[in-house]
Amino acid sequence: MCLQWCHVTEQIVNNDYPCFFCPPEMRLAQIAETCAVCSHHQGERCQLTEQKLPRSQTCCHHNVIPQRGLMAVTEKNVHPALLLLHQVKTVEQLFWAVETAPEPQVTTAGVVLVAIDDLAVPWVYGLPAYAWPQEFPQRKKVIFHVSCGSMRIPIHAHIQVLNNNHTGNRR
Repeated sequence: MCLQWCHVTEQIVNNDYPCFFCPPEMRLAQIAETCAVCSHHQGERCQLTEQKLPRSQTCCHHNVIPQRGLMAVTEKNVHPALLLLHQVKTVEQLFWAVETAPEPQVTTAGVVLVAIDDLAVPWVYGLPAYAWPQEFPQRKKVIFHVSCGSMRIPIHAHIQVLNNNHTGNRR
């Protein structure tokens, strides 16, 4: 469960859930364009996600100008349904509730200062995490265990399968 920044709607989203608050007309206009004519397209990769291009050759962040630096996140940047899903009432509580989120820096009541680059970057913008492997069939999810004293900790990793069954690019 990771929080990420939608550069199109200027909203905090959770990559485990579909983008239920994006207006359909905005989303459909964005995905009608292909990666081949996107400003983020660099050979076989997307400069915005730093991943290979998705199988669908499109995403909802087509030609978007990404925001960088510090952002003052308020309730206007978080859909109320996202707060409900995490069973919290404020933006600050949302950042504390999501384990992978950066530690919230509260400047004033209701305002959290966040470095956009500290938020998660998806494999494909606009798709929930569970749909990413379908866009990248050359990756396989593997589980291995790390021993720590008497505990065995399961580690989930996505491995990109290369030629001759070699692996690389763990993420």
